[in-house]
Amino acid sequence: MTPDYNPIIGPAPGAGLYLCTGFSGHGYELSPAAGRLVADLLCSASRPGPAISPGDFRLERFSEGRPLTSGHPYTAAAQMR
Repeated sequence: MTPDYNPIIGPAPGAGLYLCTGFSGHGYELSPAAGRLVADLLCSASRPGPAISPGDFRLERFSEGRPLTSGHPYTAAAQMR
């Protein structure tokens, strides 16, 4: 699980490797949408749906100090680890 409780989806440092990781139990539920996003990133020159920014789930957000935040956070998530 990632520090911001959101997955990493996108290119890894280096050539030709894409990541779709960092899920916990909710990864099973999100697998159809995550699979679609990865397919769009890999196979299409077009951008994913309007509600998804391809940069939101990139690995570099942690080193940049820009984790994802939610307008409706689940406040007990940190206590569950």
